[in-house]
Amino acid sequence: MRIAKDHTVEISLINRDVSSFRLILGLAISRLQNCPMQQMIGTPLNVQDGIKGRDLIDVKDMLTKLADEFDLGEPNLEPAAVKQLIEQLERQPHQPASPSRPKIGEYLAGQGGIYAGNIQGDDGVLYGLIIAKPQDVGAARWAPDGERDLSEWDGLTNTSRLRNECPAAKLASDYEADGNIDFYLPSRREMMVALANVPHLFSKEGWYWTSTPRSESYAWAVDFEDGLVDFFYRSSEFRVRPFRRFPL
Repeated sequence: MRIAKDHTVEISLINRDVSSFRLILGLAISRLQNCPMQQMIGTPLNVQDGIKGRDLIDVKDMLTKLADEFDLGEPNLEPAAVKQLIEQLERQPHQPASPSRPKIGEYLAGQGGIYAGNIQGDDGVLYGLIIAKPQDVGAARWAPDGERDLSEWDGLTNTSRLRNECPAAKLASDYEADGNIDFYLPSRREMMVALANVPHLFSKEGWYWTSTPRSESYAWAVDFEDGLVDFFYRSSEFRVRPFRRFPL
């Protein structure tokens, strides 16, 4: 926001906050004090809308809009009432602009890869999923046979339990990008999010391991050519794509 030499006010309406409204109203008060009310109504202030361009609105409409924005009721345009309106605005909790949501398929700087969508973890937390920038880290076997209590949803925990005996899990967890060292072999459900949202980022040749087992001798894998999810012997060598996640 800035106040120009001609006392017009320019403010971006994309990231509105109480401080910006207070400055606009402060300018309105100074004009109210220096000219009769009859002249004040209809006096334009220039408000630049960052999306639609430039609008001219009179002070009455402006104050009404501000009061409505904060549910303060119909404003009284007497100077003392305008000051009271400012005090009311100052008592409103600050509401920072909501950060824009990342777009699916977008590379997130600092996160080490491409945003693939969201998933709720076993802990009830909603996570954003990051996949390693379109590149596999090789192919590997899964792990020795045996019953394992692992998750359909939480690839990070699965990988921490499998890393020392599962070549595919170790391969995924060894990957690093943008300073992040918490990559893992995704769970079945996490891989299915990628299958639904960003299948074009995966090879159409061969299967991809997940970190979710199926009985004592099998584990789940995903095919991105036909959209298949199936289980195979753990001795099979399939592709590995590292994932990581961040809480939302």
